Amino acid sequence: MENSFNKGVRNLKNILIYILVAIVALFLINFVIKGAFYIGGAVLAIYIIYKLNTRGKVWFSQLSNSIKKKKFEKEMAKVKENKGGISYIEAEIVKQSNFDKINQKEYEYIDVDYKDVNN
Repeated sequence: MENSFNKGVRNLKNILIYILVAIVALFLINFVIKGAFYIGGAVLAIYIIYKLNTRGKVWFSQLSNSIKKKKFEKEMAKVKENKGGISYIEAEIVKQSNFDKINQKEYEYIDVDYKDVNN
C-alpha cells in the first residue's frame, strides 16, 4: 500500500513535468511566431523597396519626359512667335515663296575683258 505522501509527490512531479512541457511549448511557439514576423517583415521590406524603386523609375521617366515636352513647347513658342504677327506655318510659306522668287530671278551677266581681270 502506497502512502499518501508518495502519491502526492508523484502527482506533483507529473504536474511539474506538464508545466515544464507547457513552458517549452510556449517558448517554441514564441520562437516560431517571432521568426515568422521577422521573415515576413524582411520580405515586406524587400517588396516595398522594389516597388519604390520601380515607381521611382516610372516617376523619373515621366518627369524627364514632361520636362523635355515643356522645353520643346517653349522652343516652338519662340519659333512661332514673330514680330509681324505671322504664325510659324505662314512664315514657312513666306520663306518658300521668297525662295521661289529668288530662283526665278534672271541674272545679269557682265562681260569682262580678260586683261582687266588679270591686272
